[in-house]
Amino acid sequence: MLVALLPTVLMIAVGIVLLAMERSTTALISGVLVLALCTSGITGYILGSVYVGKGASLVRVQNDFVSSVSHELRTPLTSIHLLIESLRDGRLEEVERTQVLSLLGRETARLEVLVGRVLELSRLQSNYVYARDRIDVDALVEEALAAFEAVTLTRPTPIARSIEPGLVVLGDRSTLVRALVNLLTNAWKYTGEDKQIRIVARTTPRWVELIVQDNGVGIPLDEQRAIF
Repeated sequence: MLVALLPTVLMIAVGIVLLAMERSTTALISGVLVLALCTSGITGYILGSVYVGKGASLVRVQNDFVSSVSHELRTPLTSIHLLIESLRDGRLEEVERTQVLSLLGRETARLEVLVGRVLELSRLQSNYVYARDRIDVDALVEEALAAFEAVTLTRPTPIARSIEPGLVVLGDRSTLVRALVNLLTNAWKYTGEDKQIRIVARTTPRWVELIVQDNGVGIPLDEQRAIF
């Protein structure tokens, strides 16, 4: 794009010179056409730069995501390997064996969450068509809370609920459940010892709002734009 920009700038100079001469109609028309052509070229350059920049930003986000998930996968895989080795030795008492099996279930649940995140990214990249099914909001919240409890087996946390009765939305059930679980999990991770997490579902003049509230550190205003 830079190679194309330099001759475009030179042509703008030529167009300005032709307009400044104004000795003939031909020179005037030529100057206008040259400037119009150059304006189109610069517009294309700007649009191209914007799209290339967005593409590069998306690639960076994807690389960061893959790197993060790869790192997170190692921890449960290592734990599962060690736990299986403990069972294989056959030296555990019944109580210890039950505890190991419980830990295996927890680490497997963590793996399932991570794999779900990878699959979700793949769906977003493949122009996935989301379903538009009628979903009962109360049942949706119950399903999200059940999945959240599986993720937080090590430290169960009560979640307050304020669900307006009779709410129905159109949407993709699994995707909405995953979105709520992600919000609940982030609320759980980034609050202190006194975790006060609440999920709210209510109507507005145009929408149904699903809100996850917590008493955590929050996100600085200057960084919220990057999220949304």
